[in-house]
Amino acid sequence: MRDENNGALRQVLIAVSDQRVRAALRTFLTANPRVESIIEAYGLDSALALARARTPTIAVVDVHLPTRNDGLSLIRRLSHDFAVPVVSIGMESSARRSALQAGAIRFLEKARVVDDLFDTLNALG
Repeated sequence: MRDENNGALRQVLIAVSDQRVRAALRTFLTANPRVESIIEAYGLDSALALARARTPTIAVVDVHLPTRNDGLSLIRRLSHDFAVPVVSIGMESSARRSALQAGAIRFLEKARVVDDLFDTLNALG
């Protein structure tokens, strides 16, 4: 998760279909000095292609990407096939269990994502 040489989170993959949410996450993450670069995807296929090409350090994935099956599938693939820690986000707390079972290390409700993501990133290193 963390670059042992300098404590950086290096590359963060944001996989969210809503452009406004992606922009808000990008703005928040850009302000974090531990984040070196941000990779943005809008769906399952683009996120997997970027994960193959760029090897993200951590991913933030919307559980509904644009469908719940796409989001859960991406969480499974990133966490199991690529060994990328995934923080899942969603509107309903009812999606928490499915996201964690799929392999997410944490589930954050969108209404509190900025506050909770900051705490999550700090806990990673």
